Amino acid sequence: VLPACLFLGCCGGESGGTVNEICAVGKADKKDIGRAFIAIKKKLGITKLCAIQTSDFVVRFCTNLQLPQQIIKAVGEVNEKTKELGVASGKVPITVVATAIFLITHLSNDHKRPIEDVAEKTGVSESTIRSCFRDDMQPRQSDLVPKWFWNQQTSQPK
Repeated sequence: VLPACLFLGCCGGESGGTVNEICAVGKADKKDIGRAFIAIKKKLGITKLCAIQTSDFVVRFCTNLQLPQQIIKAVGEVNEKTKELGVASGKVPITVVATAIFLITHLSNDHKRPIEDVAEKTGVSESTIRSCFRDDMQPRQSDLVPKWFWNQQTSQPK
C-alpha cells in the first residue's frame, strides 16, 4: 500500500515518478502497486490522475545519462515532433522518451550511448526501445531530428 501511496503522490504532485522507480524504492511488485493504486483511487473517489507527459522525463533521463544540454535540447525537440506528427502514437510515454534518447545519441558524433545504458537509466527494455526505434522513429528520423542537430553532425539523413 505504501508504494502505491508514493506513486499516487508523484502523480498528484506532477513529479512524474514511474512505477519502475517506485518498485525500486518501495521493494514492491508492479502488480501489487497497480492493484493498491486502483483501490486507493476508488476509495478516495479520484477519477483523473497521472497524465504523464513525455517532457517530464526528458531532462531527468538525459541527466542520468550525463548528456550535455545540446543533446537534451535535441531529445526534447524529437519528443515534441513525435507528438506533432503522430509518430509512435499509442506507445507508453517513457518508451517514446527512451527511444528519442537512443535516436539522438545514436546519431551523435560525440555522445553515443549504448542501448543497454539507455534501457538501464530509463527502465524501458532494450527490445522495446529497438522496436520503437526500428518501426516508428528511424523511418521518420529526417522529419523528427532538428535541422540544427543534423548540421552539427557528419551523418546526414538518408
